[in-house]
Amino acid sequence: MRTKITFRIASGLLLAVMSFALKAIAKNYRGAVHGRVTDARGDSIPGAQLKLIEVGMNETRTVKTDGRGDFTITMLRPGAYRLEVDKEGFYKSSETLVVRVNQEARLGVTLTAAFAIPPFGSFGNSGRNILDGPSYKNVNFSIVKNTAIREAATIQFRTEFFNLFNHPNFGLPDNFVGSPSFGRLVSADSPRRIQFGLKLLF
Repeated sequence: MRTKITFRIASGLLLAVMSFALKAIAKNYRGAVHGRVTDARGDSIPGAQLKLIEVGMNETRTVKTDGRGDFTITMLRPGAYRLEVDKEGFYKSSETLVVRVNQEARLGVTLTAAFAIPPFGSFGNSGRNILDGPSYKNVNFSIVKNTAIREAATIQFRTEFFNLFNHPNFGLPDNFVGSPSFGRLVSADSPRRIQFGLKLLF
């Protein structure tokens, strides 16, 4: 009985050591990608989304840049990858790279702003009405009850619903280039409102 228990313990320890060794070997044969995302002026871009797609396998790793614009993707199989970088207010960037065995590649990604302030004294080249705002849907509804109290006098009771279905109607995006909220929706119209009214007509 003691021999069987000892054999089981030894077998378990051997499997654990082999598993750890295989993981260590596999880790040594994996690569990593480090980098920073900046704009054309060299300023870092925090919160940019990166997708690293392994070519041929269609496996995707998704990360975001930190407060300094840096990113790290580890434990990558050697092979070809496509890196896509996206951030609001910038053109989407896409490039290919090759991860080699036990390599830590360093990348610098530069995003081009979709809009920029033109030089002083010159006009921009953006066309008119090139930006579309969100749709607007609104239904108002009212119920009116007239009650005659005398020949020349009437009491009117009204119930009015504004934005009956409480549909969110967002305002236009901020269109001031250089504003921290440029291109974002930061306002909205009023939600549903209900009011009652009593009027004397004479």
